Amino acid sequence: MNVSREKYFRILADVFVDGNSLSAHLMKMGLAYSYDGGINS
Repeated sequence: MNVSREKYFRILADVFVDGNSLSAHLMKMGLAYSYDGGINS
C-alpha cells in the first residue's frame, strides 16, 4: 500500500480495485487527468 501526505497535508494513496488501478480507470473514462505539478493557468 502506498499512502502518504503531500505538502498541504492531504492524503495521497494508490487505490486498487480487483487488482486494477482506480486512477487509470478514471483517466480512461475521462473522469480524471494526470497532473505533473506544472503551473496551472
